[in-house]
Amino acid sequence: MWQALYTELKDQRFTVITVALDKSIDDARPWIEKAAPRHPALIDTNHVVADLYNVVNVPTVLWIDERGRIVRPNDLVF
Repeated sequence: MWQALYTELKDQRFTVITVALDKSIDDARPWIEKAAPRHPALIDTNHVVADLYNVVNVPTVLWIDERGRIVRPNDLVF
């Protein structure tokens, strides 16, 4: 789903970034490798993204503008 959205919108200045909120890189690596995303996929072991954007449940979708502001409310997506 995210790869398709990234492919569709990447030329329109829209970037999909997935962020794993795991305790270690090794916990997230198998999932990211299996998905083989062509969009940026990050692992946030310090939960900086969760703290900045009040993420309490995963998976959660955030739409963030160029200034780092949420432009669409947090939404759970399964």
